[in-house]
Amino acid sequence: MAKVEILKKILLALAILILTPIIIFNQNIPAFIYNELEWRARANYLLAEQFSNDVEYLIGIRTGKEEVFISDEAKFDKLTEDIEKGLEIVGELLDDYQAYVNHQNKIPLLPAKYKKYHELKKPAFDNYQKGLRIFREIKAKEHKGFRLVRQLDIANQKFAGSREDISWEKHFQDMTDAYGVAKELINQAEELYKNNDIDEGFKSYIVLQCQKMVDFYEIITDPKNFAYSEATAKELEAIGQRGSEIDFNEVVTNWHREILDEPNKEMLEYKDLSYSQMEEADRYYRENDLKNDLVSRFLSIFSKSYPKNI
Repeated sequence: MAKVEILKKILLALAILILTPIIIFNQNIPAFIYNELEWRARANYLLAEQFSNDVEYLIGIRTGKEEVFISDEAKFDKLTEDIEKGLEIVGELLDDYQAYVNHQNKIPLLPAKYKKYHELKKPAFDNYQKGLRIFREIKAKEHKGFRLVRQLDIANQKFAGSREDISWEKHFQDMTDAYGVAKELINQAEELYKNNDIDEGFKSYIVLQCQKMVDFYEIITDPKNFAYSEATAKELEAIGQRGSEIDFNEVVTNWHREILDEPNKEMLEYKDLSYSQMEEADRYYRENDLKNDLVSRFLSIFSKSYPKNI
């Protein structure tokens, strides 16, 4: 009988020994899962910040705010490609971050302190994402405006035939190409204005400059004007003078004021608010040592990757 009692006690002790860590870890698994997602979310946040800053820097180079020598061709081709890719990556990082937050929302049995941190963090990152999405919209608008102006500049150069060594045949072909581009740029300007990417003044400037090329080309290619006449010469001269009083810098300034300044102000407000809220949430996370959940501490025995560096 005594042996049976001893055996029961041994089995009970073994059961307690086996079940205790399972119970303990089960209670801490939600915190561990939360921290795994938190580590990934924060990595996305840092990358989004990095790419946003990179895009801002590249745009600064393109607009001349950053003193970096780069050819006009590189500004239009490589730099344009890098800016577009950067904006695309920022959008993807935002989507990924939102997915991590959504997963964190659904973790069952999450300890109270993690719930408290999550409630502090959510509005901070909601505001951050709002600000960053507005940033993307602003930069996309600026980017479209720049591309339009750059294409106009290239078309004007071709139309004017500034190279002295070029043959008349080649110059005429360039004029023909520029004529086609000018007509397309008029359509682009109308579309960008319709989508609120540029204001009416910007659109009117592009249309005016393009229409000059269109009208000039159609006059010189009209068979009735093949013979030189003083009237035709005056008409061409008048076309060349159109819009000479317009200050393009003022056009750009007005465009920023009408289309970009208000969302830029809104973006900065969201950014300042989100950073303040993030600081409060992060302080709570660190003061309560939330990264050191029990499962992470246990795994740190076997891997230097734990606890995660968040």
